[in-house]
Amino acid sequence: MNYLKPLVVLIVFTTLVINQCSGQVPAIDSIITLQTFIIKDSREVKFSTGGKTEDVDSFGLMINKTVSLDELLSTQSRVIVKSYGAGSLASSSIRGAGAAHTAVLWNGFNLQSPSHGIVDLSLIPVNFIDAVSLQSGSNGTLWGSGAIGGAIHLKNTPSLAKGFALSSTSVAGSFGERQQQINFTVKTSEKYTTTARLQYRSALNDFSFVNSTLEGSPIQKQSNSELVQKGFLQENYIKLSRNQHINFRFWYQQTNRNIPPVMSQQLSLSSQLDNSIRASSEWSKKNKLASYFIRSAWFNETIEYSDQATALFSETKVISLISEAEVNLILRDRQLLNVGVNNTYNKAFSDGYQFNPDRNRTALFASLKHWNKKQKWNVLFSARQEVSENKFFPFIPAAGVESNLWQNVKIKANFSRSYRIPTLNDLYWYPGGNPSLLPETGWNQEAGIVFNKDGDKYVGNAEFTLFNRNIKNWIIWLPQENYWVPQNIMEVWSRGTETSAKVKYKGGNWNIEVSVLGNYTISTNERAKNANDASLGKQLIYIPLYSGTGIFAISHKKWHFNFSQAYTGYRYTTSDNSEFLPPFYLSGLFLKRIMEINKYKAELFIRANNLFNSNYQVMAWRPMPGRNYQAGLTIKFN
Repeated sequence: MNYLKPLVVLIVFTTLVINQCSGQVPAIDSIITLQTFIIKDSREVKFSTGGKTEDVDSFGLMINKTVSLDELLSTQSRVIVKSYGAGSLASSSIRGAGAAHTAVLWNGFNLQSPSHGIVDLSLIPVNFIDAVSLQSGSNGTLWGSGAIGGAIHLKNTPSLAKGFALSSTSVAGSFGERQQQINFTVKTSEKYTTTARLQYRSALNDFSFVNSTLEGSPIQKQSNSELVQKGFLQENYIKLSRNQHINFRFWYQQTNRNIPPVMSQQLSLSSQLDNSIRASSEWSKKNKLASYFIRSAWFNETIEYSDQATALFSETKVISLISEAEVNLILRDRQLLNVGVNNTYNKAFSDGYQFNPDRNRTALFASLKHWNKKQKWNVLFSARQEVSENKFFPFIPAAGVESNLWQNVKIKANFSRSYRIPTLNDLYWYPGGNPSLLPETGWNQEAGIVFNKDGDKYVGNAEFTLFNRNIKNWIIWLPQENYWVPQNIMEVWSRGTETSAKVKYKGGNWNIEVSVLGNYTISTNERAKNANDASLGKQLIYIPLYSGTGIFAISHKKWHFNFSQAYTGYRYTTSDNSEFLPPFYLSGLFLKRIMEINKYKAELFIRANNLFNSNYQVMAWRPMPGRNYQAGLTIKFN
């Protein structure tokens, strides 16, 4: 019964800290401070002490409302985006982890596919998002399986303006791109707000590229790369009483896209249809001593793949039911407790399974935060235990500390365990699925220093972080007889540094911002798959050693300008590091002019991507577009 010990420890820990608050009244100053502390800040902010959270600022979101999430993250964050081409699959990597190691959370609900573990970032319109933040490093105690590399948070928030607001955006771009967005909000009173967003987008994606696989490297046009996407997001926010709120959200989206050939292939007749229906609700109640949350979600996601050349058709459908309850409690002696339970049920339907597999997972999580009277330092202890089908997954502890050395200098450190359970494809795909797979597990450490400086007209921030992560039982599919089989073979060691610096100036009608992000990541295989494995000690494929982003933004009265420069270093395309893709720079430019006509507001913008026409590939033999443009007009009615 040794597997029960972690759960017993977690239950005892939770019970003890809850008992501390019974019959006790915290100091008045603690109540006043923490009431705002709880209400305005979410779990990922207040219970990730010692970790790293970075927000995409409102200006970065504003200028990217007409692109998808992969394009936003590649220019406004340190996430490594692995794109297979314009409109094609795009996955993420954080701190040298795999595509299935990034949790993408929509208002707290994990969007990672239960069947393959990946989120296609190209399917998520930025127009459907109000806030984006990135947590680097392990977040297993907060979000469970799949957050080994980090977590990307996508949030929707209610409008604060009372009345009726309507906006319409029309976009035309290179390679046959056309786009229409309609957003409207109705806030009838302080008690009710409803928002709806509609989007339609189509593109031919028939850009020209240099085909280096053919003799003479001729210029060709991309073929079979058309895209049609339509979506609808509805949000309802209701204030039940002074301290109770409830919200309902519904997100429908369909993306129909052709899959272009690789550069060495003459023709492709493949296509893919992605359908997703997502519905969620959340109830919250808050008072001086506690805040309570109950949330639930239902996801229905379908992928239909077809290839006319081989008469192949396959369909995969996954249904997910997610329920979660949590409470934040103010304890004595400047302590804050978060405790909750999550239940996730998944069921998959596919011709690739011999039966329709399902899985039910239940997790108990808790975090205790304590800080000194002057709030000069704070510490955090967290834990999570997940169980599925009477099987306990690894017990996940975490600890973090932050200390303000001086007024403008803070140091921090975090130590945690992380894990990822096998996907349904890993376990049950036929042929090849391996029901005996173990969860991937590992330990993560990071330490950093933060410098902040505020002035009358400017704000400055700089941060330096060291990180280290060791993962065992890394799942990899290997050839065996006539098919591939997933095995717990690899052990991966990731380490490196992250740097950032940002300066904001505001004076009169001028707003200026300059920011720089840099990554140095070593991620190597530390276990041989066989006696002749040449990948031992080598960098993982498609993980650049160096990468970075720079942004210069300026606003003056009714003009907005943004210039971004991203660098991606060498990426190996073979596990023995014998072949690689060359580094590349990508530059982008955005210019917007705001005009007011009577009660209406018009915004005219133009965007230039790959400004200097770089010839590059993110994934081998998958061409990327050269210089391209996008222009649009937004009309707002209030």
